[in-house]
Amino acid sequence: MKLKQRAIIPTSKEMYKAVGLLCAALPVCWTAPLYGAGDAERIPVVGRVQAADDRVTALLTPRRQAVLSAEVSGRVVAIHKELGESFELGDVLVQIDDLTYRVNKETAKVRFEAAEGDLAQVQKLVSDRTRMRRARAMLEAAQANLVATQRLFDDGHASLVNLENAKRDVVTAKTEAELAAVVSAQELIKVKRERVITRGQWNIAVHEHDACTIRAPYAGHIVRVLVNEHEFVDRGTPLVEVVDDSVLLVKFLLPSALFHSIRKGLELNLTITETSNNVVVRVSHIAAAFDAASVTFEVYAEVDNAEGNLWAGMNGALSLAEITGR
Repeated sequence: MKLKQRAIIPTSKEMYKAVGLLCAALPVCWTAPLYGAGDAERIPVVGRVQAADDRVTALLTPRRQAVLSAEVSGRVVAIHKELGESFELGDVLVQIDDLTYRVNKETAKVRFEAAEGDLAQVQKLVSDRTRMRRARAMLEAAQANLVATQRLFDDGHASLVNLENAKRDVVTAKTEAELAAVVSAQELIKVKRERVITRGQWNIAVHEHDACTIRAPYAGHIVRVLVNEHEFVDRGTPLVEVVDDSVLLVKFLLPSALFHSIRKGLELNLTITETSNNVVVRVSHIAAAFDAASVTFEVYAEVDNAEGNLWAGMNGALSLAEITGR
């Protein structure tokens, strides 16, 4: 009778033990990567920036940029500058229909001139004291009449009624003199107030009429035109976006450890990514606080773009070694 042979299957514990003994018997074959004599800069060192990464990216942005909006309501009758076109300070960019505002300005001017005429007339009357002199003359005549009537009454040639009438005339004349002084002052105040009001209305009308013509606040280029001719726009509607790119800002971030290595006026070489050209930039702004999340701070530099060789939105790279002086 033959006995069947049964396969012996090792347990997991026995398999792990065997693998461990095998690994211990094998020689170590891994060696460190070889570097040449001139490759010392390629060896990674903790806390050191590699030469290939010794760059900081920068973005070129306009020194001044604005979206010009309508200050008055009206129909757009003309757009004088289109996308990408250049303009000078004071050039007309957009024209809004000014008929209504021109009439308002002329009307306000007439009212102001009338108020100025009234003020001049009242001031002349007050300075001449015409009304007050007339009231004073009437008072003096009433007082003289009272004295004469009192004598006649004492002599028995005038009645008591005549005497009372003479006294009443004196009181009335005094009241008229006092009222003349008050009225003159009140009229002067009134015409002065009217002149101030009409002057303000005229100034507003002039401003609104001028606002129908949207002019360039500085020399630059058109970024976007946001309306079309013949459209009706309300007050506050964006019309055109403009940019002054004669001077560009170069914005970049630096690690906080370099805070004492940067200063205003420092000149750096910027390599433009799109053109591979180098331009000189000058540090103009340094942030007053660090960003806690990234442990960096923001720096602005200015670059002259009078020739228009650079465009806002371009990118570039700065050397950290140049900043640290290495």
